[in-house]
Amino acid sequence: MTRSRTRHWLVPALLALAWAFAGPPAASAAAKERDSDADEPREERGWLPVDITLRHTQGGLAKADLPGAMGLGGGQVALDVRLGDGPLWLSLAGEYYKEYFPSAKHTWEIEQISALYLFYKTERLPRLRAEFFAGLGVGKLSTGGDDQGVDEAAPVYEVTAGINRQVYKRWGLWVDVRHLRSQKERDQARVVDFSSNGLMVGVTYNTAW
Repeated sequence: MTRSRTRHWLVPALLALAWAFAGPPAASAAAKERDSDADEPREERGWLPVDITLRHTQGGLAKADLPGAMGLGGGQVALDVRLGDGPLWLSLAGEYYKEYFPSAKHTWEIEQISALYLFYKTERLPRLRAEFFAGLGVGKLSTGGDDQGVDEAAPVYEVTAGINRQVYKRWGLWVDVRHLRSQKERDQARVVDFSSNGLMVGVTYNTAW
C-alpha cells in the first residue's frame, strides 16, 4: 500500500522538478509569428512615452508653371509624432526639389521647404503589415535666384497620401504621392508658381512597431 501511494505522488513530483529546471517548452515558429502580428498593448511595443516615426525619402516633382521649368528631383527628412493614442500625427519636415546639386539656381527650383504636417494614420494592419495615411502640410519655401540673382520665399501647401509597409521589425518602406502648391507675385509678375504633383519613396523607423 505504501509503495502504491508513493508512485502516485512521485511521478508528478519528478515532472514538476523537470519543468522547473527546463522551463516551459519553446513556442513554435507559427505561434511566434501569430504573436508578432497580434495587436499588442502599445506600452509593450514601444520604447518611448510617445510613438514616433523617422523617415527619409527621395523622389521627384513635376515642373513649375514658369518659363524654362523642368521636372525636379527631391528629398525629404521628417519626424512624425503621434498625438496620444489616436490616429492623428504631427510631422516636422524638411524638403528640397532641384534640377542639379548642391544648390538651386533658378526660381523654378526649390532650395528648401520647412513644413508642418497633420497626418491621419491607420493602425498597422496585421495581414498587410502596413499602415495607410493622408496628410496636409503648410510651410515656407525658398527658391533659387532669378536673372538678377534674387532668391524668392513664399508660403507652400501640400497634400499627401500613401502607405508605410513594415519590412523588418521596426523598419518600413514609405511610398507617398503628393501635390504641392505655392504662388507669389512681385512687381505684378508671378515669381513663384508651383502647382505640381510628386512621388516620394524611402525608409522609415517606427518605434510603435
